[in-house]
Amino acid sequence: MSNLIKTIWLTMLLAISLREVRIYAQTSSRIEHITEFYRQRDGFMGTAAVARNGRIVFEKNYGYANLKQQMPFAQDTRFPVGSVSKQFTAAAILLLQQDGKLKTSDPIAKFYKGAPASWAHIVLRNLLTQTSGLPDFNFSEAVRHGPRRPQETIQTVIEQPLRFEPGKAYDYSNANYVLLGMVIEGASGEPYCRFLQERIFEPLRLTQTGCGWRSGSIPHGASGYRPAATGLVAAESDDLTSISGAGSLYSTTADLIRWTSALYGGRVLNRSSLKEMITPFLDGYAYGLEVDDGKRIGHNGVIDGFYVAVDYLPKTRTIVVVLSNVNSDGNQRSPGAFAMETELIELAIDKHSILPSEGNELYFPDEILRRYVGRYRATDLIILRHLRSA
Repeated sequence: MSNLIKTIWLTMLLAISLREVRIYAQTSSRIEHITEFYRQRDGFMGTAAVARNGRIVFEKNYGYANLKQQMPFAQDTRFPVGSVSKQFTAAAILLLQQDGKLKTSDPIAKFYKGAPASWAHIVLRNLLTQTSGLPDFNFSEAVRHGPRRPQETIQTVIEQPLRFEPGKAYDYSNANYVLLGMVIEGASGEPYCRFLQERIFEPLRLTQTGCGWRSGSIPHGASGYRPAATGLVAAESDDLTSISGAGSLYSTTADLIRWTSALYGGRVLNRSSLKEMITPFLDGYAYGLEVDDGKRIGHNGVIDGFYVAVDYLPKTRTIVVVLSNVNSDGNQRSPGAFAMETELIELAIDKHSILPSEGNELYFPDEILRRYVGRYRATDLIILRHLRSA
């Protein structure tokens, strides 16, 4: 290669690198604007991070991991990830399928000997896709009256009838994944946590990820809070060992990014298993993952005092992680966290997105607003266009 060609080639590489630096800088600036907006407006407390092409382009902490001690968040601050645990359970099932120790078409009765006759047509795939028809157990009772064995948690489910014929409808139930945790133990001959440690955590160097979150007993664990009229108050203590398989794991920002990058990069499962895992069945639910028209693959995790969300955007190979230690009972009640997550996803999908946090407050006279008083369906959101043009 002549010196001239080398010079041209190096110049081109430098131009591309400089362009990427500018793009990352612009993106990072917009991300920080989003996170700061929801910190100021809603009081978001926690950590937000965005990684693209395996590179972290933004990570920032807001507030405290422990308010009483005024302890800031750190790189090793651990959060209970709630239902984000389900994708780890699903991956473990598929690893066992690759090992030839089970098939996702196997009936649950093959592994759970106490299965009633009404469960005869439930297969593992139904559990994975939340289409088994199994009712859920009382979540609060399970995590606040522990520790109890998963078998005890499932006992209340056995006593209830199925809600529908397996495979005919979608109905989210933590019982599905508690059972899958028990299947992993039966098929592997190892405790659930040990199997995940040996096959997932250690190979991927997820050194801050583990099983069996118990409030106040996990080293470097964040404390959970809930909003109240007087400010933030400590959330109730939870023992998540009772819901092993469905929501018992804890992790950190860095480990969740490493896990997500490895999963979609083909370093956890073979190609056919990964395809099986991320292919949605009913209502956009795959194996422990929600799939939105292929644009977003992810899941959130909610327990009292915490909201966690991990999203992967295939088109731009972007990972969005939002961890908050403020949340009320019920889904998506963490101040600012869900709205922040939504905007970060929109920005990752389309850099030209118009984001609420970047808009300006507008004033409309009462006579204009009165025209739109009423009840609306989601399809009536066209109303926003009329307001903008009014």
